[in-house]
Amino acid sequence: MRVRRGLAGWSAGVVYAVSAAACCAVAARTTAHFDDLQVYRMGGVAVLHDGSRLYQLRLGGVLPFTYPPFAAMVFTGLAVVPWRVAVTVLTGASVVALPAALYLVLRLPGPSRMPTRGQAWTVALAVAAAAIWLEPARATLGYGQVDILLAAAVLYDLSLPDTARYKGLMIGLAAGLKLTPAIFAVYLLITGRRRAAATAAAAFAGTVAAGFAALPASSAWFWAGRFANPGHVSPVQDPQNESLAGALARAMHTAHILPVWLPLAVAVAAAERLPPRRRGARLLPVRGDRPARLADFLDPSLGHRHPGAAGGRPGGRARLPRRERRDGRPHHGCDHGSRRDRLDQTRRGHSAFGLARPAGLGAGAQRVLCPHRAGRAAGRGVEPGPFGRVGCGTGHGGSAAHGSAFPTFPP
Repeated sequence: MRVRRGLAGWSAGVVYAVSAAACCAVAARTTAHFDDLQVYRMGGVAVLHDGSRLYQLRLGGVLPFTYPPFAAMVFTGLAVVPWRVAVTVLTGASVVALPAALYLVLRLPGPSRMPTRGQAWTVALAVAAAAIWLEPARATLGYGQVDILLAAAVLYDLSLPDTARYKGLMIGLAAGLKLTPAIFAVYLLITGRRRAAATAAAAFAGTVAAGFAALPASSAWFWAGRFANPGHVSPVQDPQNESLAGALARAMHTAHILPVWLPLAVAVAAAERLPPRRRGARLLPVRGDRPARLADFLDPSLGHRHPGAAGGRPGGRARLPRRERRDGRPHHGCDHGSRRDRLDQTRRGHSAFGLARPAGLGAGAQRVLCPHRAGRAAGRGVEPGPFGRVGCGTGHGGSAAHGSAFPTFPP
């Protein structure tokens, strides 16, 4: 049995390696031209020369650097090596991170957790062989984005036991590179893991302090409020912005929607946290990616274009009838079985990266507030703003001219 499992794992690994090599070859020949990687290198070069003009630079006169100053500091590593080396390193790291992220999803605590590591790796590699050809992953490779790496970092943090001393560290560092992962620090806080949330906040604060130490002028400009304006990336009214903010902007024919958007966003977020009420029921965790989907629905800058981003099981809880407590099996003669079936269908509806169902809230809420989203795959967001990911499908998160459906973590 062990030999068979070992052969299955190695076979899945070989299949993924061949599939990934073919996908990278195809992605390298697309019109994306590694635009995001060029923007990363532009930011790194700015740090090495005149960091005060970081946010005035434009790649090709069009694409700005829209990430936090700390990200530019990290990207200096990509700027000091030859172009081919930077492409190879970033692409190779993303190819490795994709099955790793899927593995972490399968090993997250919960009722759907894979029993053994070997089985989880086999399934992760087999699924990754197909998942890498999906547009979000393929576009991430073509544009040279870091989204898969950030998704793996967030999932690693979420997979740690709550007693782990440094749980939250990776989330804080990821938020320092792109702001969206910060939504998971909020998730840790509202789920009672205060120490992990504090660790994430401290790590993020450290990235901000490092930015001010190395790039004081650019940091002051960025954190003065510019980062919260979605318009510095693309118009909020962009037709591809499928968030609540985008729907309101188009309906009201204006980008100044904060007075209307804010109370609606608070109401939707509060409704998302309300558990279903049923007498004699108890709470059980349900696999899902509610924090990332909620952020994406409320506003693209908080949402995900990432594998990711997001995909774990954070957040969701569902109620099961009391009669199912002892052995987990439905009580025959009542509707408990159909309820369990619906729960299983709900679990299966969440993919690792939120691709199986539209990002945001439940399907009912999407049909009411954003009917055009129903039945469409999520993950076409843009950089952050006060309203979250604007969903304009930008390449590096800063250009409406280049589309990427991968959950990107905006600046």
